[in-house]
Amino acid sequence: LATLHYCFRSKEELLWAIWEEEANELWSTPSVRGRDGTAGLAAAAAAQLETGMRWWMDHESRAITNIELGIWARRQNRELGVRAYDLYLEASAKYLRRHLGPNDDPALVEPLARLISAAIDGLLLQWFTFQDRDVVLRDVSVLGRSIEALVNEGLSLSSASAE
Repeated sequence: LATLHYCFRSKEELLWAIWEEEANELWSTPSVRGRDGTAGLAAAAAAQLETGMRWWMDHESRAITNIELGIWARRQNRELGVRAYDLYLEASAKYLRRHLGPNDDPALVEPLARLISAAIDGLLLQWFTFQDRDVVLRDVSVLGRSIEALVNEGLSLSSASAE
């Protein structure tokens, strides 16, 4: 306990160190290639969704704890909760930027990072509830192909407005 207090002055500092390590581990996967053998944003986004979901399902107790701590952080200090979520979004965007192809629109990176994060959050709730890995992975595959089609069609997520 003394060592813990020596290294971290507060619970928030400890949580931040855990979140940083987790975000880096989660999105440190090697380069990806799409179904057609080429690299690029479409393949990277679909791979990120699948890799992220598989990682969280394989580390279910960490996923549950992370969500609970995120909600706790939000209740204790809204800014800490926002910073924590932003940490994962930034790590996701960094991963996507590494895989930008020559014809990819960099303006899609930030919206894709948010979309993938939102999808993972929702799919995790489905996983926690039903514990049916096959169903979740089928849904991930459908969503991944949808994201690939969106990116490949060159649709602009960045300029889309809510109607």
